Amino acid sequence: MQFQIDDAEADWTFPPNHFDFIHARTLGGSIGDMSGLIKQCYKHLKPGGWLGIDECEIWPKSDDGSLTPKHALSIWFDYLDKSSTQIGKKLNIAEEYKKLVKDAGFEDVRDDTYKVRSADFPPAVPQSKLTDGLDPFRPLSELGPKINVSRNSVSGSCLRRRKGLSLTLSLCLPGC
Repeated sequence: MQFQIDDAEADWTFPPNHFDFIHARTLGGSIGDMSGLIKQCYKHLKPGGWLGIDECEIWPKSDDGSLTPKHALSIWFDYLDKSSTQIGKKLNIAEEYKKLVKDAGFEDVRDDTYKVRSADFPPAVPQSKLTDGLDPFRPLSELGPKINVSRNSVSGSCLRRRKGLSLTLSLCLPGC
């Protein structure tokens, strides 16, 4: 086995039909041309080869409808989606994979989704353990002016989202 460090979005240096299996994980927010990347995977897989993609769909949804579009958490994720799209590295990509993979020429495409609860945890798990992980995305609030919203509005939404996590939410984990 050998490893090669390279730019996945550049033309690949491997010959076509080179790999038996290509695995990709959590690429949302890091690839500008996801369709092009998946087409390169198809080109470089041997006939009968496999592509496995694992991606977290971090956009929260509520089965009971309690998470409305006007909820602070929904607004914050809308800012996040607009910001990542604006910089050309779409973060909310997981639900698009199945179509992208089929469009690249893959057959027998499977998309398995698993719900993961993100609220109503036992008292032994403080809610701060669930919400602190959202803060790494806060730097995207710097892009507020590029999407016609004020930085204070985005930052305010970042603060209000913690209060909004008293809902029962599910994070979907699709994978092809």
